[in-house]
Amino acid sequence: ALLLLLTAMVVLLGAWVARFTPEVYADDRRLLLLCVVLVLAATGLHATQQWSVFAAYALGISTALAMMVAMLFGVRLAIALSAFLGVLVGIVATGSDARLVIVTILCSTFASYAISRAGSKSLTIARAAGLVGLANAVLFVATSEVFGLMISSPQVIATVLAGLISASIAVVAVMALERMVGVTTDLRLLELANPNEPVLHRLLTEAPGSYQSSVMVGNIAEPAAEAIGAPSLLVRTAAMYHDIGKLKRPYFFIENQFGGDNPHDKLRPYLSALTLIAHVKDGYEMAREIGLPKEIADVILQHHGTSLAAIPYRNAIKEEGPENVNEADFR
Repeated sequence: ALLLLLTAMVVLLGAWVARFTPEVYADDRRLLLLCVVLVLAATGLHATQQWSVFAAYALGISTALAMMVAMLFGVRLAIALSAFLGVLVGIVATGSDARLVIVTILCSTFASYAISRAGSKSLTIARAAGLVGLANAVLFVATSEVFGLMISSPQVIATVLAGLISASIAVVAVMALERMVGVTTDLRLLELANPNEPVLHRLLTEAPGSYQSSVMVGNIAEPAAEAIGAPSLLVRTAAMYHDIGKLKRPYFFIENQFGGDNPHDKLRPYLSALTLIAHVKDGYEMAREIGLPKEIADVILQHHGTSLAAIPYRNAIKEEGPENVNEADFR
């Protein structure tokens, strides 16, 4: 009977993942990680089922795993996992404790939402830890009262501590795993958007005009992304990095000249266009070198599309005539 029940649970979860999060189901690394999470949860719960603070441990491991999945794969999958873990806890618990089924599902679902809210990295962790700890205690006490079960103060304190610790464990695990599974989390983007990041600090000091331009692009792009349902934090972060290729020759770009000499005045049109266009390739290579997420590197590579380097193109036409100039050389 237990084998049939567990088989049904796994099959249903797999079908749910295939139907509602196909990008996870189609990625072997992500699916393998999800399987490992389930096995670790079952193993950990089984090994600790006789502990006096099993309820707190069960809440801790369930909320930690739910938050980890929420950050890596999204809240929707984390909620489905919360339901799976809740039933699993109920099966493992002595006497098949229905109270733990309910409180585990509720706490894990709440934890998934708490950790997914964007903010500064430290605030995200602190807020999630505090909220989850409080929710664990309140919901554990409430469900115990509903089922008429006696609980002690140490049990309540243990559930609070479980919530506090689980958020930190989840964040550390995500930081270790996100590159392995090819996922860029909001925490990673928040870290990259910090102006003290080495490349952004270089852009601020060596190409201040380009830095201010990038900030303005981010200010415009973020609400535009929100309006069409695109990932706005990714868009803002990518905007901050899209012109890092200008670090190679900052004074060849007008926003960094501040009224000084323009080096393009001394260059032939073809070479002038080449130096302008090269910042895209230079930025992409720099992004790959410093390990920026693929999504940001792609934005750097694509941010000009096939647009025309218009001024060198017009200068070339003036010098050589339109019939002798290939427009494609200036795109």
